[in-house]
Amino acid sequence: MPVFLQIEGTVTVLQPLTHVADSPDDGLIAQGNQLFHRKMKVFTSEGPVLVPVISGNSIRGIMRRLGAAAFLEMVGLDGDGIPPKLKHLLFAGGSLEEGRKGRRQTADREISPTVPSISELQRRIPLLSLLGCSYRQQMLQSKLIADFLVPCVDEIAELHKKPRPGIQSYEITGWLFYTRTDEHGNEAPRKSHQMIYRMEYVVPGTVFLHGFTLIGTDEIETALFFHLLELLTAHGRLGGKIRQGHGAVRFEYNAASRNAVPYMAYVKDNKPAIVDFLRRTWDF
Repeated sequence: MPVFLQIEGTVTVLQPLTHVADSPDDGLIAQGNQLFHRKMKVFTSEGPVLVPVISGNSIRGIMRRLGAAAFLEMVGLDGDGIPPKLKHLLFAGGSLEEGRKGRRQTADREISPTVPSISELQRRIPLLSLLGCSYRQQMLQSKLIADFLVPCVDEIAELHKKPRPGIQSYEITGWLFYTRTDEHGNEAPRKSHQMIYRMEYVVPGTVFLHGFTLIGTDEIETALFFHLLELLTAHGRLGGKIRQGHGAVRFEYNAASRNAVPYMAYVKDNKPAIVDFLRRTWDF
């Protein structure tokens, strides 16, 4: 496999898309009832502008969760019936644990008979090898880079060597109004009141530019990526408030050969060994 494999494409917004920022736009003071879309500052020939974006990490998170659910289904395990630590590792990438002083886990040494080596973990669960994870006292680096989704607008097009579409960044967002009920007070029954708030969204019809880069993946990991891309495309959702009808999108990538067969065959052929590994390692 090539050392680097780049896949580029577009994501078209079909329903209002929200991706809330931690803070308001530069120069603005958010009111208590305003939720701004995440933005990135871009320098142009006319000066800096704020452009709505979607973080690449949010895409990776969706792909991880979809891939974890599919993996468990393929090996015949119920996601609600596995230990919490394993579930957290598969669906969220795990977390570092405090180890004994002076002991460090390496790729080719087991800490105890029930703790696998890192290489065995990666071999039995390719999802962790591709997307990385935190396992016990070690962080495994991801082999997948997910770029920011940036809109195809005049301020961005030149940076990506695309023709200017005649659309400026301020034109692709709008505001929607929602209500929520807040409770307050410490004595029962607690008082409640209804609050109106505004949420900034990216309007349907907006096209985002996006890309992935695979670094040093083997045949199975590359096939796994294409499997995840198929799941992501079928999922067709991004951002928040999905259950309220937000975030429907159309993913379109230029990958000429989307061969997920090697990964699917690997899991099928090694299903007994994988299940034994999971049960032995997490004791269930």
